[in-house]
Amino acid sequence: MVHIDKEYDVIAIGAGAGMVKVVRPAFQLGLKAAIIEKGRFGGTCLNRGCIPSKMYIHPSSVLRHMLPDELEKHFITLKEKPTIDFEALRSYVTTTIDGTSDNAERSIKANPKVDEYQVEAKFVGDHLLQVGDKVIKGKMIIIAVGTVPQIPKLPGLEGTPYYTSNEILRLEKLPKTMITIGGGYIACELTYFLKTVGVDVTQLVRSVFIRAEDEEIQQEFTDVYTKYVNCKVGLTLKRVEHKDGMFTVYYTPTGSEEEVSVTAEALFVATGVTPPTKVLNLESTGVEVDQRGFVKTDEFMRTTAPGIYAIGDVAGKWLFRHAANRDGEYLVEHVVYPMSQGQEPKFDTPIDYHAMPHAIFSFPECAGVGKRESDLVKEGIPFVAGKVKYHNSAMGGEAMRSDHGTVKILVHKETREILGCHMLGEECSIMIHEVIAIINRHGKLEDLLGMIHIHPALSELVRNAGRNARDKLAAEGIELPLNLRWC
Repeated sequence: MVHIDKEYDVIAIGAGAGMVKVVRPAFQLGLKAAIIEKGRFGGTCLNRGCIPSKMYIHPSSVLRHMLPDELEKHFITLKEKPTIDFEALRSYVTTTIDGTSDNAERSIKANPKVDEYQVEAKFVGDHLLQVGDKVIKGKMIIIAVGTVPQIPKLPGLEGTPYYTSNEILRLEKLPKTMITIGGGYIACELTYFLKTVGVDVTQLVRSVFIRAEDEEIQQEFTDVYTKYVNCKVGLTLKRVEHKDGMFTVYYTPTGSEEEVSVTAEALFVATGVTPPTKVLNLESTGVEVDQRGFVKTDEFMRTTAPGIYAIGDVAGKWLFRHAANRDGEYLVEHVVYPMSQGQEPKFDTPIDYHAMPHAIFSFPECAGVGKRESDLVKEGIPFVAGKVKYHNSAMGGEAMRSDHGTVKILVHKETREILGCHMLGEECSIMIHEVIAIINRHGKLEDLLGMIHIHPALSELVRNAGRNARDKLAAEGIELPLNLRWC
């Protein structure tokens, strides 16, 4: 029989969303709580993900707007070429990130209501966790360990000093040349940053960029991005060589048997992420994982073992920090709060992801929420797609002189419910929120067009895409209510 050193109401494995969104409310409600985190507090987002990456990407975007081609179209001339002080930027990013992480850890250590274990967690039985030389038990256990970079099985890669996103965000010195392998959002965001600050980058993409995007947005992204970044798209990677401080990647273009190579000082591998669930010894519990290693959960965040939950990236549903936050908030409402009141969990309403938004902070910027066109076609849902280009608006056209950018709104033909919205262009990660609010309430086209939009602002693009959807409905002979016909 296993000796149990301490028992808790709530235990979170991972000090990211699990700590902020579940453990903190738990001890505030008077429950005994514990956090297990072997690394830095704050999780993937704070330490090696969305926060440091955007702290690098925003200055690079400022710099890109100062490039000659950008300035000339606004009748501006710089006598000297703008540069970025990477050493100062790096110092600012690392100092800020590490300081925030340290503050989070200090706040937990100073709180007598929660215990911290800075070791690797391993299940040793039902609701039992090995933490160092101790065994602890939790009534409720949250698996919130995030993901780690996935490394492809590419001959010659193992054992070489390649970079993942973890190392890119901690670079002490910029390489002069670099190869990126991958075409997802991590690859594109960080490669955009590195290219803009002066690194000579070649990006190798097996098939398509940002695969999960709406196809039309994906294609426009490819058209714009590949004019800015040197890319080789459509290929099979063969092997990697590292010799005399240089990387050489060999590949064959699609449709060819001829082997081609590219050589650079650094290699950035950004081919996706994988959950670090093997170290958890889940075999000792009833928790099941899928073939990729992500923890299986139902619509209530429950794993296949009673009382054990998984939130965020490790559940493999939506790999965003805002999704992990929502997961944690859901568990507090439906499990933690009832527990604090001596009640059973309330599994009456499943978590609702239908309005889950996302954004890609590259160049060009992308954002989306809801269904894609391909989803609606596959599901047999009748719809129209209202579209507008950035240059067809006063701000996007005459003022900003945009040469790219699209807003697309997908509307149900029969109910006029807005089912999805997808954007590409400046500030679309901000503009998308207008549509998130409507989709979240299952709102209709008239809810969008009934709002007054500021003129001349980029947000008029959202209205104009809605108007285009309305006109397409009318063109098909669909009867529209009066408040839609002329707004």
